[in-house]
Amino acid sequence: ILDDIKQPYSAKIAVHEGRILGKGSGNSTQKYVVSNIYGDYMFSFIVEEYGLLGGILVIILFVSLLARGSMIARLCSNDFAKIAVGGLSILITGQAFMHIFVNVGIGPMTGQTLPLISDGSFAFIVFCIAFGIILSISRIARNQIREEEEAAAPLYESDKDDIQAT
Repeated sequence: ILDDIKQPYSAKIAVHEGRILGKGSGNSTQKYVVSNIYGDYMFSFIVEEYGLLGGILVIILFVSLLARGSMIARLCSNDFAKIAVGGLSILITGQAFMHIFVNVGIGPMTGQTLPLISDGSFAFIVFCIAFGIILSISRIARNQIREEEEAAAPLYESDKDDIQAT
């Protein structure tokens, strides 16, 4: 039970000690105190070593992932593809923000890893599969748009010929 109290407290200390620019790569002290820092408390480790700027960079990357997922979903003509891309993007970003909230003391301890960064072998495999699905749907949507543009291209060329003939 003492370990349950020590880990979140040490994570808050790590976030506090990171300040603006952090302690530098490899200079973290809380990694020796927290038993599972590479899994459940990865964001606090990043903030301690790279500071507030490193933490903001991680947040920006996950927000851009959500934005890119919504752009891909808008390109899809199939409703299932839209829901799949949107849902997977929200799943990945939601888990990232749940992890961040736990690390800064806003949310309850959940044991969620930081997607694609934390040491979680099965979670890493699942998120790689999710990214593969998103990229596959993106490629299919892009190919459909290209085929539609190519099919519409002769109509535009024939209009140009009619205008020049008159």
